[in-house]
Amino acid sequence: MRLLAVVVASLVAWVAAVPPVRTGGVDVAGGRGGDRGPHLHRDVSEDPRGEDHDQGQSNGVSRLSPATASQPTGGGVRCPTTSSSSIQVEWDAVELTDLYYIALFETPTSRPFAIRTTANTTVTLIDLAAKTTYYLAVRSHPSTEPTIAWAPGWRDLSTIVPCTTAARPAISDVRRVGELAETSVGLAFDVVAEGGLAASQFEVGVLRAPSLDTAESTGAWSATQTDYSWTLLDLDLAAPSTAMSSGRASYSGTVTGLSSGSTFFVVVRPGGRGAANSTMSDATMFRTAATGSLYTVVHRISEYAEDVDFLENHDSASVEAMPLYLMTCSPEGNCQPWNKTQFTKTDADWDSCEVALASICPTQRGIGFNGCVQCVDGHHDEVVAACGNYTDKDQEHPGYPVHYYCGIGWPENLMYFSAITEYCVEHLPAPNADPRWGPGGFAEYISCNSDETDAAWNNSARDPTCMCWVYDDRGMSLLPASELNASCGGHMPWFVHESICNCTSSKSFPESTAITEENPSFKYVGAMPTFLPWGYYRQPQETYPVRIPMGFNYAFPKAGSCKPGQTPGTDGCTWLKHPSSRLIFGPDLFGSGWDDSFVPDTLTDQNHTRSNIQIFDKATHLRDHLLSQRCCGC
Repeated sequence: MRLLAVVVASLVAWVAAVPPVRTGGVDVAGGRGGDRGPHLHRDVSEDPRGEDHDQGQSNGVSRLSPATASQPTGGGVRCPTTSSSSIQVEWDAVELTDLYYIALFETPTSRPFAIRTTANTTVTLIDLAAKTTYYLAVRSHPSTEPTIAWAPGWRDLSTIVPCTTAARPAISDVRRVGELAETSVGLAFDVVAEGGLAASQFEVGVLRAPSLDTAESTGAWSATQTDYSWTLLDLDLAAPSTAMSSGRASYSGTVTGLSSGSTFFVVVRPGGRGAANSTMSDATMFRTAATGSLYTVVHRISEYAEDVDFLENHDSASVEAMPLYLMTCSPEGNCQPWNKTQFTKTDADWDSCEVALASICPTQRGIGFNGCVQCVDGHHDEVVAACGNYTDKDQEHPGYPVHYYCGIGWPENLMYFSAITEYCVEHLPAPNADPRWGPGGFAEYISCNSDETDAAWNNSARDPTCMCWVYDDRGMSLLPASELNASCGGHMPWFVHESICNCTSSKSFPESTAITEENPSFKYVGAMPTFLPWGYYRQPQETYPVRIPMGFNYAFPKAGSCKPGQTPGTDGCTWLKHPSSRLIFGPDLFGSGWDDSFVPDTLTDQNHTRSNIQIFDKATHLRDHLLSQRCCGC
């Protein structure tokens, strides 16, 4: 996987300096590779790879015209209306913008813990805690950029502002519980126990919204009790051991008879005589499952970026497989980097190098070898003065800060700094799916935005490429050696020393690695299984004596991505990222107990890996008190 950060000249406030830690890590969804898909073949005669740069003269390649300076998203965030569990947010429109996201912060100086995307200039944040101050900022994406996936392609954040939710009403905390279903919604709510209210009947009001996009932008602020369809709710009172301890009782129930694939606002009020004149709860938004759709939670760590990146032509992983990516190391214990200080003396030295590169090669960030590296080599002396010695080879030392800026090679992350984002994806099942690639119907995995795509397709992280499932990634799925050998052979050029895997009838490289339109992987979400013992088998075998399933890696082809307001199946799109996402960062992992020691799995002992998997899951719940959980698609 691969991505970059906003121009480092204005590092966002949440990327605070952190103390150094030990090493330990890998590449999610793509093994050594990462993310990958087809693009133009490079001109071999102009290939700039493979040179070390520690002295000598500039080669005279001219700097391209300067890019427009990164500008903050204009129009301050405003919060005109709040309830006990939601905040309506609005801001001024920004010209040439195709998407926005609101970032939520616990404090004005912390990293964000959640985002919500929208194509509108108003959005309703939901699932919030009552009487709590949230710090919010908006970010906009230029419509001139080829993809939303590239983090530095987004404009800078607006000024962070505080917004506070209201106090709880008598009936409060209406929340989604249970599993996603097509025609019903499970809910729970809390009620003030005094005055006999907790013992009365309750009615639920349901108001259908035209679409998820409309619902998130308009909210239910103007709706009155007469706008809702009311029905008596068959309720279960929570057992005394789970009842609220602060003078409230907790109830749960199920609303049935709903339309599938729909969005609803739901409220609760006391039932019986006088119900129409009683005070109802604050409205909450729920969804039912669309018939035939799958709903998958995935985690992605940003590549070549500290900010959030997105899923188009990128790879990701399940909650079990993401920790495996973070723990991938060579047999000698060479792991993906966690800290800037593994490459520079201080964080400030790293940051000053990135600022210098943004000045020297302002339009080339993330464009890869035939663009960014050429520019860097053309200003060799300036770069060495600002960043120290560097190499064009695919290796961490020297010059990883230069590789990070240009978006080349492996590794692709700074684990302590890069955002790890949890996404909910609604998607259609792939046709003729191999059940080995995941339950429900996934296409064969494709490898995106990786060193293999650098070698094959001259990848640009600014508009990532995907290609046929690469050899290293197939190895993580413990495929039989005979199956690997049937699909893969020969060797990739230059620095990528692995077999070439083919997905077409072509006999020539790189065309044999292309994802063609007739291949389901071109448009449908792909998957590959991952197993324990992680990293134990260094060579393919026909059978594996220990093979313990441990989640999946996923691939999201740009060609199948749905736009805001679309649903899978509309205009040929096959997958939709739902608007709300959660974030964690390295400090969240280490604060939860993550152990980055190099402890290889064996056939009989995977305890270290299993422990970190549990810790990763724990870290994803650190902000549940600020943003209540709900099932994917709910």
